[in-house]
Amino acid sequence: MNREARLTVFGTSLAHLLSHAFIISFPAFLPYLTRDFAEAGLLSGVLFITYGLTQFPGGWLGDKIGEQIVLIVYLTVAGFGSIALVLIEEFNIGLLFVAAIIGLAGGLYHPVGLSLISKTFKENRGQAIGVHGVSGSIGLAAAPTIAVIVVTQTNRWNLSLLPLGFLAFFGSLFFITSRLWLHTDQTDEPTTPKPIVVKTEKSSKISRYLLFVLLMSGLNGLTFDGILAFLNQYLVYQGFTEAQAGYIASIIYGVGIGGQLVFGYLVDKRGAYMMVGVSFSLIFLAVLLFPFLHPKPLETYDSFSKAIILIYFLFFGFVIVSIQPGLNVMVAEASSEEHRGMAYGMYFFLTYGVGGLATPFVGLFADKYSPDYIFFILAGFTLGALLVLLFLIPSARNASTKIAE
Repeated sequence: MNREARLTVFGTSLAHLLSHAFIISFPAFLPYLTRDFAEAGLLSGVLFITYGLTQFPGGWLGDKIGEQIVLIVYLTVAGFGSIALVLIEEFNIGLLFVAAIIGLAGGLYHPVGLSLISKTFKENRGQAIGVHGVSGSIGLAAAPTIAVIVVTQTNRWNLSLLPLGFLAFFGSLFFITSRLWLHTDQTDEPTTPKPIVVKTEKSSKISRYLLFVLLMSGLNGLTFDGILAFLNQYLVYQGFTEAQAGYIASIIYGVGIGGQLVFGYLVDKRGAYMMVGVSFSLIFLAVLLFPFLHPKPLETYDSFSKAIILIYFLFFGFVIVSIQPGLNVMVAEASSEEHRGMAYGMYFFLTYGVGGLATPFVGLFADKYSPDYIFFILAGFTLGALLVLLFLIPSARNASTKIAE
């Protein structure tokens, strides 16, 4: 790996870590502020919808003005947003506004970051994306614990984002000072795999394969956003303390590092289609079982039952992000390199923006009936994504491949 590639990996990994950490910090500190699932759903909806809105523009801007400039903007704005949170004292419009600002900034990352990674690594792309995904999982894992530590030490939930803000300013400075050495046209591998994309004499059109991959990512986003939005709140509802919920969330998201690495490796060995199917099946099972996990106070369980709960948490964390290497590779397969940023922009807009649309309604439904229904609804979204994979993707993929040839 040459110098430019090393700098790119370091910078994008830090930016990826922070992109996830900023988002997951809100659900982590929210139980200290409110126990209302409707309010949790509303805040998460604002956060994820705005996070999704800038995915597509971010990819387009990255293609036009350069990925590094977009990353500098994202990190700087998110850093100032973390400072602005200090001025908020209760659940109000100001909190929603800060969430929107951080969401808009953080949403810029994925299309430009993955565009850089996919252009740098022409072969072993699944492993490269899997390793890159580890930084995001580290952000997911560290953020709840950081939020809990800040709140317990200061007794102020609105200081939770300050450590991330300082890292964001450091990352912005890194990209400013190293921008001259970051070149996306220098790669480690000389060959470029043929993308599965329909071409005409005048332009490239989106293939049916990519359209169904995007549909699948939108359904997956409904599940994933719901987990991020309600996990801490639901654990508190089940009887855990706010601090315990934060630490458990860190364990769950931390185990996702293994899921990223293992499934990134298997994507290269077994193919993205097969491993996405395996991931969706495991996610469906894990989410469906969650309401049966803890139906009575934790202290009433014996040691064996507590061990079973811990094993379940580890399994849940391992599988919920295992889908990402496979879906990311499928997007790369279905898009041309010159439009890769825009393709990833559409992908992450659907994953987060569309996914965020459901959280306010799911929260209201949970308050009206039972929070247990949350995970049944989320499992249904995953089942829909699996059906798209099994019944719509194969014919579209074969047609796109034939046309591309």
